[in-house]
Amino acid sequence: MGNSMNIDLTLNPDFSQVEVDQQVTNLKRFEVFLPEKRQFFIENSDLFADFGDNKDSNPFFSRRIGIAKDKDDNDIENDIIAGIRLSGKLNNNLRLGI
Repeated sequence: MGNSMNIDLTLNPDFSQVEVDQQVTNLKRFEVFLPEKRQFFIENSDLFADFGDNKDSNPFFSRRIGIAKDKDDNDIENDIIAGIRLSGKLNNNLRLGI
């Protein structure tokens, strides 16, 4: 099995055909983590999921992409203009995701 690297580029992505999230009422102080449904973030997502740690940590949560905070700490939506991802297998023991 050889090496293979893929580069994915998206310009002005359209997420309008993504399935709608289930409505959840959250009465806890912690945010609810809903699963990612946008195809660009799902492909090769295991590379970004846990940094090789099998615990419940998630260092990269793609659902926050496109969301920012204003001066009053309110969530605001930012337009996603483009996205790029480099991922693949360098050899039998090493995979890379950027």
